[in-house]
Amino acid sequence: MASLRETKVGGWWKRPVMDESPTDRGNLAKAKRRIKQEQQKIQLREFLKQNRFQGVDVSKDGKLYPIHVAAHLGDFDLVRLLLRAGADPEQEIPGSGGGGKAIDIAYAADVMGSHQKIIDLLQAPVKILPVRGLRKLVNQHKVSL
Repeated sequence: MASLRETKVGGWWKRPVMDESPTDRGNLAKAKRRIKQEQQKIQLREFLKQNRFQGVDVSKDGKLYPIHVAAHLGDFDLVRLLLRAGADPEQEIPGSGGGGKAIDIAYAADVMGSHQKIIDLLQAPVKILPVRGLRKLVNQHKVSL
């Protein structure tokens, strides 16, 4: 349990100092993670709402998907959030003739490396999964870690 203590230095009282136990630090770290996750959810919802998307894998007017717009904008964090939320990086824009994946859009919008982090993320053979998704995958295939 955290407690306040005062110390006297050279005849003067110092400000109270918070003593933290490892449990308090662990709870603080969990709280910070939860806050960050909530902020990311809000950011994702706002992006979908502003761009009139109904979901992370639902196209707008049968053409663009959220991941295409985020890749074009060059927003690495948003692309990563969309991937974590289940967006398909292989989704093509209908009628694009094979050049309508998010990575193709990032390449086209790249100016002197401006979209390089997104291109690297989308090229990665590793799929981004939240911990729950990993647990579900492990349980489905009965693999032990």
